[in-house]
Order: sequence, then structure tokens, then C-alpha cells
Amino acid sequence: SIQTERSLAVSVFPNPATDRVNIVSSEMLSSIKIIDIYGKEVFESGNIHNKEYIIETEDLSSGIYIIELCDIQNSKILKKLIKE
Repeated sequence: SIQTERSLAVSVFPNPATDRVNIVSSEMLSSIKIIDIYGKEVFESGNIHNKEYIIETEDLSSGIYIIELCDIQNSKILKKLIKE
């Protein structure tokens, strides 16, 4: 069988964020993690099975975070998030 190359394209907005961030993906997402600049996981959600997701961010401190997104094919993408 022929394997087709596909890439995970994700939009994260608004960025910088204040109280929430919207995530829209080209592929079905399976999990989302938010990691602070010290490597500590501050948010995790699994079993998403959706192309869109909203994260409430009002409890996050101001700063820079990495959002780790995983699709149902186990492709991973990292996005930078700035929390105001």
C-alpha cells in the first residue's frame, strides 16, 4: 500500500491569550498538553477526538507556554502560547 505524507496544521488563537485559547486542527486531535517554561505540565486533556478545542486560560500565570498537540495518528506538533 502507498503511504501518503500528511502534516498536522494547527491554529492557536488568540495568541497572546487572556482568558481562553481556541485550537483548530487539520486533523482529529487526541490530546493536548500545556507546558510552562520550566517543563512543568500545567494542563492536559486526552480523548479529545475533535478538530476544535477551547482551553480556559484564566488560571494560567502570565508568561510563555508550549502547547503539545497530538492527533489520532500520533503526529505531534508544538505551538508557542503567550498568556497575558
